[in-house]
Amino acid sequence: MAFSWLGVDSMGLKEALKKMRTELKVIQGDFAAAIHVSCATVSHWENGHNAPNRATAVAIMDFAKDHHASQECLDMLKEALFQKAQKDRVLDLNHADYYMINQMLNCSANGVYVCDYETYDILYINQSAAKMVGSPISEAAGKKCYEYLQHRKSPCPNCTMTDSDKEKFSELEFTSPNTGKEYFVRGKQIDWYGKPAQIEYMTEATASHAGRLGLQKMAEGLPCGVGIYRVYPDDRVELVYLNDGYYTLLHSTREERAAYRGFHIFDAVHDVDRQPLVDALKKAIQEQDTADIDVRILNGENQYQWFNIKAKVAYRSSLWTAMYLAYSDIDEEKKAQLQLEESYRAMELVASQGDLSLWMYDLDTKEIVQNFYTSTALGYPMVLPNGPETIIAMGGVHEEDVEQYLQMYQHIIDGDDESECTARIYNQKAEKFEWQHLTLRRATSLDREQNKVIGFCINVDLQMEAQMRYERELHLRQDLMEDTLSYFRMNLTTRLVEEIHSKSFDTSKLTIPVSIDELLEKGLMDDIYEDDREFIQQALNFDNMMKKYQAGRTSESFLYRRYISGKGLRWVRGSVVKIKRVSSDDIIAFYTTKDVDDERKDELAMRSIVREEIESVLLFKPKERKIRYILGGLNSEGMDAGTEKIVDKRFRHNQLKNIVLEDVAQCLDFANVETIEDRLKEHSVLQCKYRIMAEDGSIKRKKVRAFYLDDSRQEIVFAQRDITDLYNETQRQQEQLQKAADDAEAANKAKTDFLSRMSHDMRTPLNGILNFANFIQEAETLEEVKELGEKIRVSGEYLQTLINDTLGMSHIESGKVVLKREPYIYSEFEPSIRNVLEEKAREKGVELRFVPPRLTEQYVMFDKLRLQQIFVNLLNNAIKFTPAGGIVQLETELCNQTEKHETVRFTVSDTGIGMSEKFLKEGLFKPFVQEHPGQDNEETGTGLGVAIVKQLVEIMGGTITCKSRLGEGTTFVVEIPVDTVANYEKKQNKADAFDKSVLQGHHILLCEDHPLNREIALRLLKDVGCTADIAENGKKGVEMFAESECHGYDLILMDIRMPEMDGLTATRKIREMSREDAKTVPIIAMTANAFAEDVEESKSAGMNEHLSKPISPAVFYQCLAQFL
Repeated sequence: MAFSWLGVDSMGLKEALKKMRTELKVIQGDFAAAIHVSCATVSHWENGHNAPNRATAVAIMDFAKDHHASQECLDMLKEALFQKAQKDRVLDLNHADYYMINQMLNCSANGVYVCDYETYDILYINQSAAKMVGSPISEAAGKKCYEYLQHRKSPCPNCTMTDSDKEKFSELEFTSPNTGKEYFVRGKQIDWYGKPAQIEYMTEATASHAGRLGLQKMAEGLPCGVGIYRVYPDDRVELVYLNDGYYTLLHSTREERAAYRGFHIFDAVHDVDRQPLVDALKKAIQEQDTADIDVRILNGENQYQWFNIKAKVAYRSSLWTAMYLAYSDIDEEKKAQLQLEESYRAMELVASQGDLSLWMYDLDTKEIVQNFYTSTALGYPMVLPNGPETIIAMGGVHEEDVEQYLQMYQHIIDGDDESECTARIYNQKAEKFEWQHLTLRRATSLDREQNKVIGFCINVDLQMEAQMRYERELHLRQDLMEDTLSYFRMNLTTRLVEEIHSKSFDTSKLTIPVSIDELLEKGLMDDIYEDDREFIQQALNFDNMMKKYQAGRTSESFLYRRYISGKGLRWVRGSVVKIKRVSSDDIIAFYTTKDVDDERKDELAMRSIVREEIESVLLFKPKERKIRYILGGLNSEGMDAGTEKIVDKRFRHNQLKNIVLEDVAQCLDFANVETIEDRLKEHSVLQCKYRIMAEDGSIKRKKVRAFYLDDSRQEIVFAQRDITDLYNETQRQQEQLQKAADDAEAANKAKTDFLSRMSHDMRTPLNGILNFANFIQEAETLEEVKELGEKIRVSGEYLQTLINDTLGMSHIESGKVVLKREPYIYSEFEPSIRNVLEEKAREKGVELRFVPPRLTEQYVMFDKLRLQQIFVNLLNNAIKFTPAGGIVQLETELCNQTEKHETVRFTVSDTGIGMSEKFLKEGLFKPFVQEHPGQDNEETGTGLGVAIVKQLVEIMGGTITCKSRLGEGTTFVVEIPVDTVANYEKKQNKADAFDKSVLQGHHILLCEDHPLNREIALRLLKDVGCTADIAENGKKGVEMFAESECHGYDLILMDIRMPEMDGLTATRKIREMSREDAKTVPIIAMTANAFAEDVEESKSAGMNEHLSKPISPAVFYQCLAQFL
């Protein structure tokens, strides 16, 4: 529960303290110590069971500010610690507050004192502090801190008041001269009533100091190096203590190493190893508590000496971490192992802090006892009876190393104090052999009995691998010396060349090893081509090679040019391989050079022409007048690639003998060796195209390019390619482009003619509609109105046909046509065509005939609408172009019949005007194209009908062919494969015959945004006695349906394209409603979207039927009757 005590909100404090400790990442113990209370007290506050007094509240606020808590955190603490009525008074301590705080501090077990930051005068000290230092508190008045606490006449050398960082806590330790006890002091700068001061908090550290002294005393007895350090979060490392053994290992003294005390302890570590050492210590602090690393340290002889460091975390505070470091000299491994009892104890100490393999071998019992790391790391039992033989029997020693392994133990048994070997030991954990350097050392100080042997081993896998690689590389370089121009072995560490063998550089006067600078002075670079010298100097620069090795680039090769005696300027490949020499850790670079001139020039020549299909390449040397074939030959010379030939009259004659006579002169001019160099000064590349007579008598076209091989301009490349196919392809493409241009022009003309004709054709029925509509307004008799109305209907249907043809072609070309196949019978097909065209044929005086198939009652699967569209188009054209008295016929046949499939063949023939042979081949099935576009015919059409027919036939998987003769007539043959339907019974459509009276009295919801369409629909509904409610868009329609009574609407007429909400979305929302009639009320689409996929989309949305505008009244009423 929350309560207020001394102005503190305990529940708010709980949250504020939790936020502060989380934000500052401070543990409860450190926080309690900082404000001088117990952990239990902090726990009470954080559990809401108690609250701090005013002085402690101020201390909490100071702690949060000193550690840079966020403003939000400070506000929460302030609100929780101080009620509004008491805030100002608590924060502004008065004399009474000071007295109360003084009383509380005197009761504290911790010592507290305050000193003037500038004069060191004691401003305040509590009873605990006075008791700790063993002096009466009264003696503190008027004294300096160093006088009262340590009986000194000047400030302490480790005084923390010299630190200028006011936000940081400082720490030190001192011994009281009165009590002899050790104290740990933490302090920071504060403002003491307007005066800069230092407050210090004292705790006794005698026990820990005694422990550390004991550890130091123990460490002093060890010959190995042991140190104690403090590691800070900012990577600083401070020396606390180093034993004498450390200085002994470094061949130095404490006085000589004075420069490396305090925070400078690691300055003696090699630059390369310093940061890795600090990183290893930090990783130990953050993760596994231990570290193991090899580093180089500058010793007393001013040389770097290798040490192995084992580190272990000893203590963690909020400001630093104490670590123990054990140093082992691994510069000379034999001297690194300690002797006698002290040696064994030191090794055990190091082993407890790191991963060193140790074991004890008993000479009397032959038993081996391993330390924990050795047992767990290598997978062997800690105790091994008859040790060496048992390890061998377990397969622990490689068979090639067993003899020397046993000899190592035999030397000890024979009386040697120390024995060692390098052998492959099987690591059962890693399941592989590892190279280990094993050392045995006799221990004689255990009861003066010479029966114990200390063994330890170090993994030298990497060293052995490097040594073998070094030896292989050394032998390889020496074996290759016969094939090389020069061989250098360079020590990058010592910066000396240790070995030289050269066929072009005199080394007889050199003293090996020699510096690279001396080699340069002796003319090492003189024979190198001037343009390449700087590159080679950089490539062989010792610093550059060392950087590349350190970056992991242990090998490289490069090409350059140099002068070789008797050969002139040649291409040379230089190769550098860098390896560490295991015996000294020096980095050795092996540098060799090899003459690769022919190989390089061939490569350059091929690279120059690699992107072309080259059939022959040769190199011409102007100064020597020699030709060298690289690839094939410009003509048959009987020469192999790589051979040379003098350019003479016979050579030129052979080159020209097959060239077409008209091209000989230009070839001679192009290949004139007397002038080619001058011409190449003006042009980087010369080329010549010519023709030759092939062996088969055909003409081949060739192109030759000439250019310098490289910037030395000593050799000219002649590259020839056959361009016959390229020439022919170019000619073919030009012809195709010309044809495409002609076709595009023809298509553009056809489209222009089509647009002109469409404008004319559409204006004709549109003119009739508009004028006949005006005439109706002036008509005086009903008979005249009916006549004009009929003419408007005919004109409108013709206009609809024009629009449908144009849109239909566009729809087909876009690939959106989806066939809807259903059972179809000839007895239905013929009337559907006859009813559409019979009147037109009769008016024109053309006889329309239908020849049925043998089986007229066979059902097959057809898209009825598309099939009707095909033959209405074909027959309509036939009637259109057949004069009066002619015949138009549609004959239907069934062929290729099987149980489930057959082909239906339709033949449309007429005795009309016919078509020309040219139009049949080039224009019949093309959109917008007509053979007689200017014919005087009131129904010339769009020129799309036959194109639409062909597309639809092909979509159905069929074919269409045509034969025609001018003045005789035309015949189209359409063959379409279909599936047959057995035992099909057609369902009677209840809307096929109906009485309009059945529609009377029904209530309809009409969703239509266009006023004219609404008026037409309302008129049609009114004529059959239906009532209707109107919604101007889909959203309104959904709302009206939702607000109506259940079954209040008998049917919904839904437009598709409407503002705010389209008809498809409105239908889905109605179908999703939970009311009873939402799923059953009939919804009919009434839209201008007339394609098959539009019908499917409507039904997918939940509509029952789809009516396409313009709507036929008869179709409209039949549709309503189907659902009402």
